[in-house]
Amino acid sequence: AFDSLWQRGRILGARDFVNPQSDIYKEHYHGTMVLSAMGGYIDGQLIGTAPRANYWLIRTEDAATEQIIEEYNWAAGAEFADSVGADIINSSLGYTTFDVASQNHTYQDLNGNTAPVTLAANMAASKGMVVVVSAGNDGNAPWHYISVPADSPNVLTVGAVDNKRVKADFSSFGPTADGRIKPDVCAMGKGTVLAIATGTTGTSNGTSFSSPLMAGMVACLWQAKPSLTAQQIVELVKSSSSNNASPNNSTGYGIPDFAQASTSSITDARNSIELWPNPFTSKINILLGKSFIPANISIFTTNGQLILTMNAFSDGTGHVEINISEELPKGIYLLSIDISGSRYYVTGIKQ
Repeated sequence: AFDSLWQRGRILGARDFVNPQSDIYKEHYHGTMVLSAMGGYIDGQLIGTAPRANYWLIRTEDAATEQIIEEYNWAAGAEFADSVGADIINSSLGYTTFDVASQNHTYQDLNGNTAPVTLAANMAASKGMVVVVSAGNDGNAPWHYISVPADSPNVLTVGAVDNKRVKADFSSFGPTADGRIKPDVCAMGKGTVLAIATGTTGTSNGTSFSSPLMAGMVACLWQAKPSLTAQQIVELVKSSSSNNASPNNSTGYGIPDFAQASTSSITDARNSIELWPNPFTSKINILLGKSFIPANISIFTTNGQLILTMNAFSDGTGHVEINISEELPKGIYLLSIDISGSRYYVTGIKQ
């Protein structure tokens, strides 16, 4: 399944943050299955969603135990991924309970800003990477919520559906403790074709496999739209999904339509629209340019909640000033600017 990756030098390296002296390829079969969903290729049997991408293989999970240190391993792995220039992280894992009960997470911890691995995921996303995360497989369990870092407001959390587009019963539910919709989107995680431990192909179930399917498609979309930022890519995936008009805590924004996303008119605004100060507190200035008026400006949270919308007119210089409530929570916000049928996105940080 991985011959084409090896022959073309697409596996750039591996790093084990659990046991640096180990043979990482002999530790556990789960990574084999996850990688095959993205990078596998066997003609007529298996085609991953990004078989021509380049991969770093990073192990942070100790399958034999469940300890809080694994969340810190994840942080180290994400930092390493950033250092080698990774654009996308796929994370097919999640944490709720541990072997030591005092380390367990509570539902109140699922607020996007508490668990160590969630804080690390937030930081990874802030560096410009798209972080794609499994929602979790507890949909049938007493704890039926997502795990961490799936609660991060800055990651793309992926639930599971079957080949009939029906939610998999095991796929975990939202919302987060602070009321945000999760998962964000869904992909096929029930009966997913994979390379399995015996060296053949087979099928398996889990959001561990819907997540890499999504990560591979994100890579393809970003290659098609290389000028967009990581956050713009995430928003584009959600906005192209089947349930984007009425997202819920079962399947999120739905199943993305990447054909639709790839032909979207979203344009990168970084070279044509200026925003300052950034970070901002109570006021945003936007320089649209003289040809960019009038414009409709909307401000969204990272989970798609509309905060403010307005029609912007300038005095002819292209400058628009927007007053922001000081009660608006600190965080990352997306500004959508519609001008003459084209849509631009810029990112702002409230401090």
